[in-house]
Amino acid sequence: MNESNHVTQAAFEGTNVRQFLAHRGSIVIKEIREIGKLKGLYSDSIIVSTLILAIVKGNNRNTSHGVKLERIGTDSYSNNTSVLIDFDELHELMEAFDFINSLASNLKSQKCDYTEVIYSTKDEARIGFYQENSQNQQAFVGISPHGETTFLDLAQFMKLKGILVQAKEYLITRGADN
Repeated sequence: MNESNHVTQAAFEGTNVRQFLAHRGSIVIKEIREIGKLKGLYSDSIIVSTLILAIVKGNNRNTSHGVKLERIGTDSYSNNTSVLIDFDELHELMEAFDFINSLASNLKSQKCDYTEVIYSTKDEARIGFYQENSQNQQAFVGISPHGETTFLDLAQFMKLKGILVQAKEYLITRGADN
């Protein structure tokens, strides 16, 4: 009996957007718009797109808004991976970018042990930075739990935030609740 409860819970974990994509027995309408692309330090890149998903069943229509982060690898052996971020997660994600950037600036001149700062989304995207000593700071975006990571300098990291802000603003023009 515990096993069936676990299966039921697992089916509803993650983002609302992912749940909308898994919906069966209804019409699913997907609108996708690429907002921007950012090149990583090692020739990989991250694409930011908006998602507007509508489920139509009879006279009922439910809509969900979100953002898709997709990592494009550097070679034919790497898999392209993606994560979804619900619209209501974006505000907290923007705050995380600001906190991480501020902390990185404060730690830059300090000699400290290896330090990692990470923010994780519902769909297991990870943003953050690490510092090995006062000479070496590196920002990163992890797109899946399987280790696919794009490394960025801190200026690129904040540029990614700017692209996400643009995505949020676009979703607001399309009816997402702010």
